[in-house]
Amino acid sequence: GMAPSTDDWKRPRPGATGYRRDALVAAALVVAALGSWLLYRTAIDQPHAPWWGALVWAVVIAGSLAFRRRFPELVALVVGITFVVGQYVGIYEQLFSNICLFVALYTLGAWSRNRLLATVERILIAAGMGIWLFSVLIYQAMTPDSTPEMSRDGLLSQFMAASLITIVTNVLYFGAAVVFGNASYTAARQREALEQRTEELEREREVSGRQAVALERVRIARELHDVVAHHVSVMGLQAGAARRVLGKSVETDPRAVDALTQIEENAREAVDELHRMLGALRQSDDTDA
Repeated sequence: GMAPSTDDWKRPRPGATGYRRDALVAAALVVAALGSWLLYRTAIDQPHAPWWGALVWAVVIAGSLAFRRRFPELVALVVGITFVVGQYVGIYEQLFSNICLFVALYTLGAWSRNRLLATVERILIAAGMGIWLFSVLIYQAMTPDSTPEMSRDGLLSQFMAASLITIVTNVLYFGAAVVFGNASYTAARQREALEQRTEELEREREVSGRQAVALERVRIARELHDVVAHHVSVMGLQAGAARRVLGKSVETDPRAVDALTQIEENAREAVDELHRMLGALRQSDDTDA
């Protein structure tokens, strides 16, 4: 009756409806990522990847999310690698690529059935992204020509402020993906434990109800026996005694003796019937009763 422990509990898969919803969301993200790429291509003055390259990139980074709850570990890996590769092949889209990576990392925490692998993989992805970010920042710090528009004068220079904003954003980004993913997994586990407890309480209530009915029947049986059977038995005995006394008298009308005999027999039959009924009342099995 206790909540399942973290070690042996596996989150149930979402089922066909859930997978369909994932596929629809993934398809919408593919379209959105392509639209966003078109905007970035216009906004950023850099040599860009061809349209077919962007199409492949969008299908992989967003389309793979259709399988996010079925294969969370694999999808997180694919999205993470595609995220990095995209930056090096001339796809400078920053909005939906980040959304897809966040969804993949969140799902890894929320739906992975191998908790150790989920933890290790998220640490590796976050560490990899962190190393990549710091290497870019160090390179920019050492080569001022890479970002000539930024001032580097003073302790908190324009470059330093921008770098700190980037670092804080990334810490919050990966931190939120991990925290929300784990929270979803924990909530699902507690919800299932609560449902189990509710079912158990329902069963206990049914048992208690049946026991109460059985006790009530026993009480009724006892009262019937104590009151009715006693009085009917006494009536039978008195009728028998009266019959014997009348039978010895010479001038007795034989009809009076017959009437008393009838009363005596009826009393005996009534007591027998009562005992049969009491037996039925005392039985716990409803069908026999």
